[in-house]
Amino acid sequence: MNRFLLLLLVFPLAACQTPEPAPAEPTAPPVTAVSDLADDRAAIEALTADYTAAVQAGDADSVGALYADDAVVHPPNAPSRSGRAALDAYFAEIHAEPMDQTFSTENVVVAESGDLAYEVGTWDGGKYLSVYRRTADGWRIVADAWSDDAPATATN
Repeated sequence: MNRFLLLLLVFPLAACQTPEPAPAEPTAPPVTAVSDLADDRAAIEALTADYTAAVQAGDADSVGALYADDAVVHPPNAPSRSGRAALDAYFAEIHAEPMDQTFSTENVVVAESGDLAYEVGTWDGGKYLSVYRRTADGWRIVADAWSDDAPATATN
């Protein structure tokens, strides 16, 4: 009987206790801007001005320095080139002599993360699309493609 009375006293007390709340589900940290978009755009536009100056001077080394070591270029009517050695050889070939070309930025879009951006622009007689990655040394081109505005010609 004592056990029965003990159960009658303990059961209502246990029923009145509220269980501990389950731990909250982890949430993703909020996305915060890690860069100033106006500053990033200005930095990329400055690189385009540096690119123009290097091409106009026939300075292949300065052109190559604007690219990341693992970059890839897709020139028109030619095979793609990637990696530092291939890029340096390609730029030495096409930028060995001064060229009268000017590159102009039309738009720069920076990813919300602040580590990638792309630039759309024009050059005398054509257009380009460059993808940039933020590195310890600043913005560097990681992918580049360009084409002429001239009509296509028939090839055999």
